[in-house]
Amino acid sequence: MLSIKSGILGVLTTLLFVGSGCSQRIGDFTIISTKSAELGQKYVRTTLDGTKAIGIDSKPIIVIIPMGNPNIKEAVDKALENNGAQVLTDVVIYYDYFYIPYIYGEMKYRVEGTGWKRATDLSQQMEEDLKNAKSLYVAKEVNGKTEFVEVSKTNAVVKTVK
Repeated sequence: MLSIKSGILGVLTTLLFVGSGCSQRIGDFTIISTKSAELGQKYVRTTLDGTKAIGIDSKPIIVIIPMGNPNIKEAVDKALENNGAQVLTDVVIYYDYFYIPYIYGEMKYRVEGTGWKRATDLSQQMEEDLKNAKSLYVAKEVNGKTEFVEVSKTNAVVKTVK
């Protein structure tokens, strides 16, 4: 009985040391989208509570065979769709990987950012909220970089979104 338990413990310990996994930060982006976005248009955040838009594209590794390659574009598309956004700002892209030899593994891209939607594409309720909003944001080129800036009702720049 003791040898069976120690044998199982040995197998689990071996799997822990032989199995591998990691997470890499691939890049940081100020603004990213796979949909058409127009500079100079008014945008509003898709969530007011600061929740990040997250999109994941993953592919399994079964035994030793990868079932395809994950795609960054698919992860960005999912983040936009899941959040009802047209562009993402303050985006971070991660590559996550884990593999237990001859059993199972997974490769994936994970995209996280703040979702924004054009003000002209809002629902009736969102349009009412926009009329009562204290802040509006516009995508503008500032010092050679595309940034979302807070504007007043007269379109004067108030502050840049960090």
